[in-house]
Amino acid sequence: MHQKLKNLLERVRYGTGFEAFQYRLQRIGIHIAPYYWIQEGMYDAALPELRKDRQDYWLGFFGPEEIKTLAAGERRIHSEAQLLSMLEDGKTCLGVKIGGQVAASMWIDLQEVNCNGYRFPLHDDEAYLFDIYTMKSFRGKGVAPYLRHESYKALRKMGRYKYYSFSDSFNAPSLRFKKKLGAKFLLLGLHVKLFNRFGYNWVIKRYEDCDLIDRNT
Repeated sequence: MHQKLKNLLERVRYGTGFEAFQYRLQRIGIHIAPYYWIQEGMYDAALPELRKDRQDYWLGFFGPEEIKTLAAGERRIHSEAQLLSMLEDGKTCLGVKIGGQVAASMWIDLQEVNCNGYRFPLHDDEAYLFDIYTMKSFRGKGVAPYLRHESYKALRKMGRYKYYSFSDSFNAPSLRFKKKLGAKFLLLGLHVKLFNRFGYNWVIKRYEDCDLIDRNT
């Protein structure tokens, strides 16, 4: 009983309860995703404070070995073959290790945005950031903001200065750390997909003008 209560509190704290509900619906062919469309990296926010000695931290691009660890880890949304296929398609996985253990990871696409029914090519100065995840044992240590902040620095060296992402509207930790890094919320939307065939998008509220929707194919 104690463990069940602990799991429930953790889902509330980290916003994973709705995520678990989404995955159950997806098993029967229903995908419901209220989301924010966000632009990041416009301001040089201060580097988040880390609660451990920085010497324990390693940051870099993940290869097949780290991908194997991610696939076998606690999340298990994608298989190892699916993650390796993402690397082969040109997507990049940036991650943090603490004490030699994989602590967090995120993906970067320099070619296109493909999420929630939107699909459009990126310009040469843009990047799409997605699927950031912090392992349970490393949460609450400021790892995700640190990883995101470092991704901005890496992308700027590549000549990329505009970064787009989606966040589940129920994912409070994701929204908090993006706000800390000066993210700008572009719109609130709802994506519904039925039986992997029929997809619909509704824009509930626009916060900023942007040309992204016009690029959607």
